[in-house]
This record gives sequence, C-alpha cells and structure tokens, in this order.
Amino acid sequence: MRVIEVPDGQHSFDILNPGPQSEAAVLAARDAVLELLDAR
Repeated sequence: MRVIEVPDGQHSFDILNPGPQSEAAVLAARDAVLELLDAR
C-alpha cells in the first residue's frame, strides 16, 4: 500500500482544485500503478 498525501485536498481535488499539488498527487498515483504492473 502506498499513501499519497494531499494535505489541502478534498474529494475531487484533481478537478476542483487543479494545480501543482494536485498534479503531483495524480502523477504519483499513476507512477505507483505503473510500478505495480511492471512488478508482475
């Protein structure tokens, strides 16, 4: 399990509050999924 902290985030933060913090969280989540898929 990987926790991606978004201290100022709320539900749908990536849509409601786009910005550097949201982008970093979305990219971190994407990277985590890709790592898991690559590990198989």
